[in-house]
Amino acid sequence: MPEIVFPATPTQRAFIESKAYLNFLMGPRGEGKTSSGLFATFAHALEHDALQWPIRWAVIRDTWENLKTTTLPSIRLQVQKYRIPAQGLDKLEPKEVRLGLHSPNGMFRPLVELHFFGLDQPQDANRLQGFEAAGAWIEEPAPAADLASGVPEDALLAVTSLRQGGANVRPRVQITFNPPDETHWTVKYRDDPDTIAELKERGIEVAFFEIPPGENPGITKEYRQRNEAMLIAMGRPDLVARLVYGKVGYVQMGEAVTPEFNDEIHAAKSSLPILRRVPIIRGWDFGLNPTTVWFQITPKPFTRINIFQSIRGEHMGCEQHIEANVIPWQVKVGINSGYYFEDIGDPNGMNPEEKNSNVSAVTAIEEMLNAGPNRPASFEPGPIPIPERVGPIRVLLRRLNEKGYPIIQIDQEAHALKRALGGGWHRKKSPAGIIGDIVKDEHSEHGDALGYALGVKFPIPKLIERPKSKRLPRPSRLVAVGHGQEWMAT
Repeated sequence: MPEIVFPATPTQRAFIESKAYLNFLMGPRGEGKTSSGLFATFAHALEHDALQWPIRWAVIRDTWENLKTTTLPSIRLQVQKYRIPAQGLDKLEPKEVRLGLHSPNGMFRPLVELHFFGLDQPQDANRLQGFEAAGAWIEEPAPAADLASGVPEDALLAVTSLRQGGANVRPRVQITFNPPDETHWTVKYRDDPDTIAELKERGIEVAFFEIPPGENPGITKEYRQRNEAMLIAMGRPDLVARLVYGKVGYVQMGEAVTPEFNDEIHAAKSSLPILRRVPIIRGWDFGLNPTTVWFQITPKPFTRINIFQSIRGEHMGCEQHIEANVIPWQVKVGINSGYYFEDIGDPNGMNPEEKNSNVSAVTAIEEMLNAGPNRPASFEPGPIPIPERVGPIRVLLRRLNEKGYPIIQIDQEAHALKRALGGGWHRKKSPAGIIGDIVKDEHSEHGDALGYALGVKFPIPKLIERPKSKRLPRPSRLVAVGHGQEWMAT
């Protein structure tokens, strides 16, 4: 049996030799993921009898442009470097390429037949539906903001019924990619045991390989440092984490609404205490996905805004959101009774809801929640203009209190709000760099819930007025709860 030798690293070799049906290879930029994908197609072909050659593969990317400018050049480089006989690769935009070897009599013998599909082209997407092959290779399924749109999970579903040569050919699906957003569909094939177990029960083995940064000896330290420096200069810390260090993180889409947010500065290192005698403010955003954020403004002179949690109810009315999310969380952390609350939010909440035309969101709040012991909740509308909601958040993210600590601190458990402020809440950005309106999505709902409340508590005129002369603080004694732990603070 002929052999094609590729000097693979340990992780690459494990991926190439894997006999699993569904194979993921994730790693930083420049660690040879595309090369590994290419040589995995050869290793797969060499498992089979020569009568089955060439093994057909669907090679899928988000756009034909990205296939043409990244995937195809990587394949050309390996073909040239290892002198792999090829047909069709000399074309500028080949739709089909055959790679193989020369037989003893000098004849070209194709091992694999790669068919390229850019999902931005309708004809490619249609062609993929009925494509018969033994292999499917998805390149870079994770979006990278304005750099790449990503490949939807539907594309994976479209190629899971691989067929070529009947039972004589073992099907293989492989996905090669830079680390994605922590919410991307690829991550569940690594982290969700239920998904993995369910597939295994159906005879589908999943293998997930992660290339550690620095494993490839062909990539120099200087290359990585240049990558990091350029991405930092571009204002893309999300891509530094993913492309340089190979970490699953977040994807910065468009222009961040709150670029002042810094996870190292604003994310609390431990659970934030909830003060018993200081009002807990509930900020609200309504609509089809009602969202609630909880925070406190600690007493002067060392004011801090401690944000405890932000929860979004998906496709439900405010009444259902309060029952399913708001009250259970308050019970969980021990604040559902004996504490004081203020409710501030979207003025549209005073209108009847689509899901229940007889009840408004505000009515649900006032009837189902309390402002304190034996006191029903009352609602205060927040500001409507976007600058009056976004401006206070941005200003306060930049501010330090009298002790030099950041005014805004976000609890470890408030993952959705940290993700929103960390760039998920964004303005649309065109390929030409033109900044548009704020995108309405799950991230904007967390940002709006916070913005309505802070817009009332810290209106822009108040934030920009000259500071008053300092006074010595009067000693105070507060009883507090730190997510289930009673303590005293002075």
